[in-house]
Amino acid sequence: MSKRGQGPASPVWLPHITPSNPLPIYGAPGYSVDVALQDQNSPIVNWILHNDLETLTLAANTVVDQNTITLQAGHSTVVGNIINLLGNNSFYQGTVTNVAGNTITLDIPVDHVFLTTDHITRGNGNANVDGSGTRVLFHGHPPPGQLWDITYFSIVMLDDAAMDDSKFGSLAALTNGLCLRKKNNVYDNIGVAKNNLDFKAQGCNVTYWEKSGGGEYSIQAVCRFAGQQNAGVTVRLDGDTDEEIEMIVQDDLRNLTQISSVVVGHVVVN
Repeated sequence: MSKRGQGPASPVWLPHITPSNPLPIYGAPGYSVDVALQDQNSPIVNWILHNDLETLTLAANTVVDQNTITLQAGHSTVVGNIINLLGNNSFYQGTVTNVAGNTITLDIPVDHVFLTTDHITRGNGNANVDGSGTRVLFHGHPPPGQLWDITYFSIVMLDDAAMDDSKFGSLAALTNGLCLRKKNNVYDNIGVAKNNLDFKAQGCNVTYWEKSGGGEYSIQAVCRFAGQQNAGVTVRLDGDTDEEIEMIVQDDLRNLTQISSVVVGHVVVN
């Protein structure tokens, strides 16, 4: 190993580096390493986990910065559905605010051009469903041609009854629990929660909010994967191999007012 100073001086050879004779970088005159910390620049992923209700077809390509899309006839879209668009190396989610025949109005302007051949579904983002008989799947995945690195998962539950660690939201502890996993050629389970304490036990940050006035109680659990203080990894999803992250409802959660979950991360840019 050599260290060259300013100008055309000859290399200076450092001594043999061993555990007992480490590289003298910090505090040693003449030796230094410049380090610049910089956030990476790539598209953010903020994806609502949803249960697919219907596969749709665009009647026309989308127009950037417009809040409306046009579907082919025969759909069952209603206000409150989540529209999921994947294709053309892009992704989009928006919530339906108005349905006028085949013209669908969304809360967020479309930010990419999606083609009539791209994948589009409508889904439900509220996990207050009955999964006690047949499990109900809520999921998210990248479009073909993209890799996503998911850095954390967040879930919020809302109800008119008080919440504490012994309950799941405001419900009695679940029998089977809410399961989070990655699907690839096989399944990689990430965790399961039968009560609110289980979120804490698995390293998630849990916050309770008391209701005020005519409001409701709520709880949020944020489970971070990335960072050495956490699991130290991201959950990587490959759109070319149909990898996805899944939240599985295995109990009856209909008595909760709302359960919303998102995964957050970024597109991997080489």
